[in-house]
Amino acid sequence: MEKYKILQQITDNTSGKLFLAENRTNNQKVFLKTVALPRENTAYWVEQHKKNGYLLSQVQHPNVIRSCDFFINNHHAITALEYMQGIPFAQFIPSVTRYSFCEQVEMAMQIVSAITTVNEYGVVHQNISPDSFIVRQNDRRIKLIDAGIVAYQIPKGYLSPERLQRKAAPNSDVYSLGALLYVFFGYALYPQENFLGKMYHTNHLPPLAPTSHQENFQRLSQLLQHTLEANPAQRLQNALQLKNELKEIYKAASSNTAKISKTIKKRLSAPIEPRKDDEEEFVKAKVARAKKKSRRKLMGILLVLLVSVVLISMQLYSSQQKHEQNKKAFSYFQEARQLFQQERYSDARKQNQKALAIVEKPLFLIQKALIVFECRKNNEDVSLANELARKARPTLEKLNSAFAIHSLGMMYTHGIGVLEDRNRALNYYNLAMKRQYIPSFLEAGTILEKQKKYLEAAKVYQRAIKLKSPEAFERLALLHLHKRLTTNNIVNAEVWLKKGASLGSGRAMNGLAYFYFNTYSGAQDINESMSWLRKAVKYGDLTAYYNLGKFHLQGVFVEQDTQKGLKYLEYAAENGHANATFELGEAYFIGKKVEKDHRRALVYFRQAAFKNSVEAVGRLGDFYHYGYGGVAEDHSLAFEYYTKSAEKNNMLATHQLGLMYYYGRGVKKDLNKMIPYFTKAAQLGYAESMYTLGLMTEKGIVRAQATDNRTVAIYWYKQAAAKGDVRSKEALIRLQAK
Repeated sequence: MEKYKILQQITDNTSGKLFLAENRTNNQKVFLKTVALPRENTAYWVEQHKKNGYLLSQVQHPNVIRSCDFFINNHHAITALEYMQGIPFAQFIPSVTRYSFCEQVEMAMQIVSAITTVNEYGVVHQNISPDSFIVRQNDRRIKLIDAGIVAYQIPKGYLSPERLQRKAAPNSDVYSLGALLYVFFGYALYPQENFLGKMYHTNHLPPLAPTSHQENFQRLSQLLQHTLEANPAQRLQNALQLKNELKEIYKAASSNTAKISKTIKKRLSAPIEPRKDDEEEFVKAKVARAKKKSRRKLMGILLVLLVSVVLISMQLYSSQQKHEQNKKAFSYFQEARQLFQQERYSDARKQNQKALAIVEKPLFLIQKALIVFECRKNNEDVSLANELARKARPTLEKLNSAFAIHSLGMMYTHGIGVLEDRNRALNYYNLAMKRQYIPSFLEAGTILEKQKKYLEAAKVYQRAIKLKSPEAFERLALLHLHKRLTTNNIVNAEVWLKKGASLGSGRAMNGLAYFYFNTYSGAQDINESMSWLRKAVKYGDLTAYYNLGKFHLQGVFVEQDTQKGLKYLEYAAENGHANATFELGEAYFIGKKVEKDHRRALVYFRQAAFKNSVEAVGRLGDFYHYGYGGVAEDHSLAFEYYTKSAEKNNMLATHQLGLMYYYGRGVKKDLNKMIPYFTKAAQLGYAESMYTLGLMTEKGIVRAQATDNRTVAIYWYKQAAAKGDVRSKEALIRLQAK
C-alpha cells in the first residue's frame, strides 16, 4: 500500500479490520477498511466490494461516511473512507447511560436514517451490527461505514430468522436494526447484563424508566418488539417506518415536560364556580346556561353546513381547474418526451420545466432527472438528477406504463438515484419491449453492444425495425460496417441507412455521411457525405452538428467560418454532446481560429469530463500539471487525472504519465516505470512518444534488451517519421550517416 501509511488499528472483527491511515500524497487522514477475499470466485467478490465502495462514494448524507478510494492488495479488498474523529459504536454503547432518554432516541434516529438512505438506493443492508457504525462523542454524530452490499459473518443475534436460513426479505434489515437498538437501549436500562440478558429483559420485563418517561419507554419497547417479529409479514415493512415511529417518540418525549406545565397552569387559571345559597336563582342560572349552550350548538351546526357548502363548491371548481392544468401539463410533457427521444435535450428541458411548473408528477420528475443527467455539467447537476430520480422511483415501481418501466431501466443503466446495474436495466427494458416501447429496444441494444453481445444486439434492432424505428436501421447498419457480425453486408448497410433516413432519422443521415466519407461505397465521396451531413443537421442530429461545426472551424471540406462552427458546436454541447463540449474547450485552449482563453477552456473541459470525455479528463491533468488558466499547480491531482484518462487509452495522457516519472513530478522519479507509459503511448500512435523513445535509446537513458541501442532508436525514429515528425527524420539522417 504505497499510497497510504498505517497509523493505528482501530477494530478487528468478523466484518474486517479498520485502520487509521494517512495519504502519503496529501497527508490527509483516512480510514482504511480491509476485508480478506475468499479464495473461490474471487472476481465476483471483488466486483461486490467495488459496488460497496461506489455506493458509499455516491451517497451524500450526514450519517453515512463517504469512500474516496478502492484497491486490492495481498488478496484483500481495501476501501478508503473519509476520516471522522471518533470511536467504534461497539465501544461507545456502554457509555450511553450518561445521556438523557431524548438524546438516546435522537442517536437511534441517526442509525435508522443511515440505513433508510442505503435502502433508497435499492440495497438491503446485510451487515447491521455495532461494527457497522462509528460515533463522534462531542456531538453524538453517528456514521455508517459500510453500505451492506457484501455479507460478512456478523453475530447471529443481529440476523433475522430468514437470514439464518440463508434467505432474505426486503425488511430483513428492520429485524437487525431492532436487535441493534435493543442492545443500545438495553445498556441504559440494564447496564450489568450481557447481550442475551438485555434481550431477555427487554422481551419479558417492563422497562426501568423514570416516571416522566414511563409511557415513552413502554411505547419504545413495543416498537422494538414489533421489529423483531419472526414472520417478515408481521414486522415493520421498512426502515423508513421505524424512523418515523422513533421521530414521534422523540417529539412526545421532548414535549412531555411542557405538557405537564401547561396542564398545571390550566388548572390554576380555571374559574371557581360561586356557591348558590338561593336554589331558585341557581336553577334559573342553570336553565339560562343550557339555552345559551343550545344556541351555540345550533350556530355551530349552521356554520358547519355553510362551510361544507363553500368547500364543496370550491372543490368542484378546483377539480375542474386541476383537470385543465393536468391536461395542459401532460401536453408539455409529451412534447418534452418527443424532443428527448430526438436528443434535443435543451428544448426538452424547457418543455418539461413548463409541465413541472403546473403540476409535479413522478413521470415529469424522472424525465427531468434523465434530461439533467444527459446535459450534466457539474456535481450539482448529478446530485439534482439523483434527487429527482429517488423522489420519483417509488411511484414508478407501482406504475405499469411502458415509459415508467423504461425510466427505471434508464436509472439502473446510468446509476441515477440507484446503484448502476445494467443487467437489472436489461430486465426493465425487456418488460418495456413487450409493450413495443421503441426507446427500450435502442437502450437494450446499446448495453448488449457494450457487453460485446453483437448478435443479440442485432436481433433487438431487427425487432425495432419491424416497429419502423429509424434509429434501429442506423444501429444495425453500423454493426455491419464495423464488422461486428459474422456476415457483413456493405450493400445492405447502405440500404438500411437510406431506409432509416427516409423515415426522418437524423442519426441514419449522419450514418450515410460516415458511409460515403470512409470509402465503404468503393471510393470516398466528399460531396455526397457533406450533403447527408447537412440533412442530418436539419433533422437535429447532435453528432452531425458536432462534425459540421468542427469542419467549419477548421475550414475542412467546407468554407472556414469560425462563428458558424462555434454555433454548431455550442448547440451540440448544450444538448449534452461530450465531444462537442471537448472540441470547444480545445479551440479556446489552443487558440484554434479563436482567441486563446484558458479559463474558458477549463469550463468546457470540466463539463466534458462530467460527460465521460476521456480527452477532457486528460486535459484537466494538463491544467493542474502546468498551472494553465490561473489554476494552482497540483502534480498529485494531475497524476490522478492522467491515470484516469490513460486507463481509457488516451495517448496524450499516457505520454504525460511517462514525463511525470521521468522528471519526478507528483511521484518519485523512476525510469523503469516511465518506459511502459512511453511505449504504450507510442503503440497507440503518438509520434511524440515514438521520438522520445528513440532519443532516450540513442542517448543511453533507456537500454535495449534484445538488440543494440542504435537499432532500437532507428526503429522508433522511423515510426515517428512516418507520422510526419521532422525531428525524427533529421535523427535518421544523422544516424544513417555514421
